[in-house]
Amino acid sequence: SNFVETEQILHAGTIVTSYVVVRGSIPLLWQEAESFVSFKPKPQMHTEGDAPLLVHMCQQELAYGKLAVLSLIEQSESSHEYQLSTCFSRAMAELCPHI
Repeated sequence: SNFVETEQILHAGTIVTSYVVVRGSIPLLWQEAESFVSFKPKPQMHTEGDAPLLVHMCQQELAYGKLAVLSLIEQSESSHEYQLSTCFSRAMAELCPHI
């Protein structure tokens, strides 16, 4: 997994504002098997549930306030990331519909 936080601070006269972008791995239980044939191994989903996503999103809301989530993974059915994309979309809709 990975996590990167980037903050841009804008200062204009007496006004100061900031914009924070957080980027990281999807907080579901999944893995990519080692592959010596493909540079894009197919993610394997684990069936332990969506609890990590709910915990993660609650922590993010506490740390940053109102959130906007943007998925950068491929969503086409032919993509090697399709299963991960659909699991993430479903979990967000069910567990975090307010985001």
